[in-house]
Amino acid sequence: MSLWPFIKRLTPCMLLLLFMVPSGRAVEASDLLECFLKAKEHDPRYRAAYHQYKAEQTLPKQSWAQLLPQVQGSYSSMNYDYTKAPDFYENYRGESFNITLRQPLFNATKYLDLKQNKQRALSGELRLLDTKNSLMIRVSEAYFKHLHAVDNLKVLLEEEKATAENLRMVKFLSDAGEATLVDLHDAEARKAEVYFRVIDASNQAEITRQELERLVGEKIDSIAPLSGDIPIVQPAPENVQDWIEGVKEKNPIVKYYALTSDIAKDELNKQKAQHLPILDFVGLYSDRNTNNDTETAKTRYYAGGFQISMPLWTSGYTSYRVQEFRERHAQTAKEYERVLSDAIQNLRSSFLGVCTSISKVKSAQAYLTASQTALASTKIGYQSGVRTVVDVLNATSNMYKAKTELLQVRIDYVVEKLKLLYWNGKIDENALAEINGYLTGKE
Repeated sequence: MSLWPFIKRLTPCMLLLLFMVPSGRAVEASDLLECFLKAKEHDPRYRAAYHQYKAEQTLPKQSWAQLLPQVQGSYSSMNYDYTKAPDFYENYRGESFNITLRQPLFNATKYLDLKQNKQRALSGELRLLDTKNSLMIRVSEAYFKHLHAVDNLKVLLEEEKATAENLRMVKFLSDAGEATLVDLHDAEARKAEVYFRVIDASNQAEITRQELERLVGEKIDSIAPLSGDIPIVQPAPENVQDWIEGVKEKNPIVKYYALTSDIAKDELNKQKAQHLPILDFVGLYSDRNTNNDTETAKTRYYAGGFQISMPLWTSGYTSYRVQEFRERHAQTAKEYERVLSDAIQNLRSSFLGVCTSISKVKSAQAYLTASQTALASTKIGYQSGVRTVVDVLNATSNMYKAKTELLQVRIDYVVEKLKLLYWNGKIDENALAEINGYLTGKE
């Protein structure tokens, strides 16, 4: 049974799918850097990290304030009504006004708290930087995933057009008695198979577009494609160990976990400091007045001196707190080891990914050139009678497969290069702008 009538019935659907491909209308294509800058203003994960960073910048100021003089005032006015008392007792009203000044002189807990909060402010800065860097990766992956889906759809549409031309040629030859029914069915099957791949690719292009729009926060009509001559170069330095050495010093998430371990150590010391005495200077001003028949004279006085306090017995509470934070410090140390190990392993994978992608790009370029030559030779061979229609169809399919693979490995190279910079801690907007220069019209 011929498949061609079925394909003809699908043609209206095909026309609808074509409208999903970015058209040649006068709409400026969004580039990678533009998408990232828009995502910075929209992405909830980054915005949450930004507000957390702003909040944590106030922590050192809070600690400093606790070390400065604290002034507290109080006023009370009380009416005293006797219900049972000697006859000479009369109801009266008493007033008092007090101002207390307290200046910490020695408080190890508060000084350690200041040190901790300075570290927390720095850790918030590192967390925000890592969130921004990871946003670059998320936007880049979404951008190039959508770009590959669009490019793949374009190649499939070209292949669909080529298979349609082959089908028309085979039908003509079949009507002339120069092609067999098997050749006709084979051409129809390939036409249908490519068409269904077009449907799947069109769906994938729409899904990836929506994923990118979710990050960017606005509609994306089209994106700038990769230029045909992007620089494919080995990572510099070429030794992976040189890249690994920069992880501890430059990767913000690794530095964040190292700082978290230091904060936990200070928390342990802070709990130990609960055993130490606290010394404050205390100043007091008091003004009292009692309005009754037996009242003493109105009193007003100033007082000042040193106050020392020290816990004598807490039923083991402080000791248990010390034990708790000793374990928490050990926990954060192991978490740092895990994060460092993960970062190094991911860096190794990205480094290998870049090197492998370079080889794949060269191989895919050679594959495409060879497949184009093979297709041209097969067509000549078919015209000479030494090749069959099936040979032409196979050569056509191989050529478009080579195109698709080249598109994929070029994108893989760019994404792996960005990931390598991310894990090493070198990624920033300048690095993203360099990748943005690889796009058509963005040099």
